[in-house]
Amino acid sequence: MPYGRNASASGRKQKGEGIYCYLCRRGSFSKLLYPHLPLHRMSHTTSPLSFVPSPQPEGYRYYNIQSDTDRQLLASQCKERLQALHRIPVEERAQYHRELEKLLGELGEGSWLVTPFFCDYGSEIEVGSHTFINSGCTMLDGGHVTIGDHVLIGPSVSLYSVGHPLDLEERAAGWEFGIPIIIEDHVWIGGGCTILPGVTIGRGSVIGAGSVVTKSIPPMSLAVGNPCRVIRSLSDSAAPQD
Repeated sequence: MPYGRNASASGRKQKGEGIYCYLCRRGSFSKLLYPHLPLHRMSHTTSPLSFVPSPQPEGYRYYNIQSDTDRQLLASQCKERLQALHRIPVEERAQYHRELEKLLGELGEGSWLVTPFFCDYGSEIEVGSHTFINSGCTMLDGGHVTIGDHVLIGPSVSLYSVGHPLDLEERAAGWEFGIPIIIEDHVWIGGGCTILPGVTIGRGSVIGAGSVVTKSIPPMSLAVGNPCRVIRSLSDSAAPQD
């Protein structure tokens, strides 16, 4: 699965513009509210905030969940789609797959996700082909989540691509930030793992059950623990083929 294929959705700040709004890409309501601003380049704030880093990481975005009506609407739509998905009987696989395609931003051929499943928007999740996501998975996708091909995700795994300011006033005011999570091809994530914002897990890596992944993991690595650390390379094994 190619990463960064949505080059226009890189989330990088354009010179003289605001932060890219990932959610606008599906048809912006903000365009109706702010017709004088170019689509996808509307700033979410004009005042300085203590939690916004400089320079900003690749794909970083921030927004106010209390005032961002676009996000509120998409979150409401996501809840409706999740409810519809959870009502479908197990034997109705075709109907289930159709609802899953409606929920997610992208779903590759041969991929499957087992309910219960929870997410904030759904449209911010891209899943490659021949990937399996087991039950009880939670994806807070406000920062965007990309999952590659031939990925195995165990039960009760949490992918948190969003966070909140440490400053209590900013947090109470509704500010959030998001940094994309990328799970590359042929990764296996054991049950009960937690993946934090901005983490990339490299191709072919294995994450031990119950790990808390706070930093990116290089390709072909076995990593475990809290915080998750690489304990050995898997490069001496036969590299998986696409």
